[in-house]
Amino acid sequence: MVETNLLLRQRMLLRLLNEQKGYVTGETLGKQMRVSDRTIRKDVLELNRILKNLDICIQSIRGKGHELQVKDKKVLDELLRVGENFLSREDRVRYLTMKLISSNGAVNLSDFEDEMFISRTTLERDLQEFKSKYVTEKPYLALFQDNGMIWLEDNEIKKRIVINNMLVADWNYSSKGNIFYRNQYLDTEAFDIISTNVNKYLRIYNIRMDDPSLVYFIFMINCTYENSKWT
Repeated sequence: MVETNLLLRQRMLLRLLNEQKGYVTGETLGKQMRVSDRTIRKDVLELNRILKNLDICIQSIRGKGHELQVKDKKVLDELLRVGENFLSREDRVRYLTMKLISSNGAVNLSDFEDEMFISRTTLERDLQEFKSKYVTEKPYLALFQDNGMIWLEDNEIKKRIVINNMLVADWNYSSKGNIFYRNQYLDTEAFDIISTNVNKYLRIYNIRMDDPSLVYFIFMINCTYENSKWT
């Protein structure tokens, strides 16, 4: 079994590159993954470092973009398998949450199975976990399921609350500078800019907030920014 410490976002980047024929620009990849092209460049460098011994390389050419080069396709196939061997249920529920919220319409359940390499039974258990977190509890975001399709109610406020609660729950208060967070769906460059400016203006206007409230406030602003890219 191929074992690495790849982030889910990095696996998603590998999957996108694997689906491409020829070179694809960082800007195009960034739009597909809702991150900056700078984040794409950083992930490419990190992937090349991690995957060097597996004979997997991302070739980058200025003006053309990035292309995935693989010596053994079987190694890549195993690496992209993001099911239970690689993701905890918490990771999968987080992925389901972001995918459902960022989708403009219904999503086919089979797509989730293919993307995460999991069975329908496992997917149904993950959906039950999602419901227990956000449907049967506040903000009571309605989830609809019919004929193999699934979608959320069209309520922007509730969706933002769900994202915010999920991100705040992932925050690690013990890390240096409080700049470590497990979720990889945010544009980290934008997050850092927002965080820096929020703290700056709180100091200017002598406003004090306890850590949990400050983190929640920063993520709420960031969620608003991210939502502007989805719509």
